[in-house]
Amino acid sequence: PSSSRGVTFHFKHAFISKGKNESNSTHEYTTAAKHQAYIEREMAVGVNELDTQTHQNENGITFQKNRDSFGNIGETKSEREEFWRKVERNEGRKGRVQCRIILELPHECSGNGRREIAENFCRTLHDRGLPFWCSIHVPYGENDERNHHMHILYHDRPARKINNEWDFEITEKRQYSNRKWHE
Repeated sequence: PSSSRGVTFHFKHAFISKGKNESNSTHEYTTAAKHQAYIEREMAVGVNELDTQTHQNENGITFQKNRDSFGNIGETKSEREEFWRKVERNEGRKGRVQCRIILELPHECSGNGRREIAENFCRTLHDRGLPFWCSIHVPYGENDERNHHMHILYHDRPARKINNEWDFEITEKRQYSNRKWHE
C-alpha cells in the first residue's frame, strides 16, 4: 500500500537461540519445530495448481502437492519438525537454532509470480547448502486482501543428509593417548 509517506514494505529477519532446553528469542517463545508447524498451517499457505503431487526437483528441493510450500529439510511435515528438534539437540547451550525471515510479496503479482520470487530468493540459501523451508502465505479470514508474504526458516550452518542422517548428527568415537574414549 502507498501513502503520502511512500510505499510500505515489510522485511523481518530474526533468529532464535537455544536456552533452557527450548529455543527462544527476545519476543518469541516457541520451539523451532512448533514454528515449522505454524508456517505450514493449511489455512495460511497458498494453493498452487502447478504441483499435482509432492515431488523433489533435481536439486533436492521438495515441493508440496498443490501448496506454495517448499524446501530441502524433509518430504513430510513431521520430518521437517524433527529436523528442528535435531538441530536443537545438537546445538550448544546458547547455540543459534533457527533463522526466520518474513518478507512481504507484491499483491499485484499472480500466485505463480509470487512463487517465482520466493524460489529465486531461496535459491541462494540452497546453493550455500543451508537447510531451509519456505511457505507463501495468502490472506484469509479478516486479513487485508493485500497480505501476501512468505516465511522462510533456515539453519545458518550448511548441512546435508548422509544415509538418512543429517551430517551434524554423525559422531565419531576416538581413543586418546590416555586410553579414554571421547565422542
